[in-house]
Amino acid sequence: MYSVYLGTTGVLEHDAWLLIRQVYELCEAIQKRECQMAGISTSAFEVLYLVKSQPKPLTAYKVATLLGHQHHSVVEIVNRLRRKGLLERRMVNGKSSLEITDAGDKALVKALSKPLLGNIIGSMGADRIKHLMDDLMPLRQAAMQELGLLDRGEVRLQPMTEMRIPRNDKASTGAK
Repeated sequence: MYSVYLGTTGVLEHDAWLLIRQVYELCEAIQKRECQMAGISTSAFEVLYLVKSQPKPLTAYKVATLLGHQHHSVVEIVNRLRRKGLLERRMVNGKSSLEITDAGDKALVKALSKPLLGNIIGSMGADRIKHLMDDLMPLRQAAMQELGLLDRGEVRLQPMTEMRIPRNDKASTGAK
């Protein structure tokens, strides 16, 4: 076990950034640990999560857009996941679509088996979480404006808590 110090500069804006960054890095380390225990990277987790939660057909380009990543980076992750048997391409309504495999579903469920981030963030309470999100939105907008990015609005995703239950293909297809 090691200790962590919070660096401060005495400049309010810099100190706020240092705190935001440190909290992000700590939560990222927790997510990375959980993903490693499931045998996947955090990037693979993000792609698997989106493929499972988004309507089909779903392309690597759409996944890249939703994650805010470059298309070629997502294609590399998709290709790695396909080689590992965690993701595949299928035809949906005559179009090629990314689909999570049973093995990919199991890896995702395993990475979600401990709701550690939910417990950590949840420790703030619903009202404080809502205030934090409201307070972060102007920062998000200012950063996006500085980078010349277009805000495409909100995309609803399936709650992670619903993904902890492995899918049952027979139930989802109506087969008996």
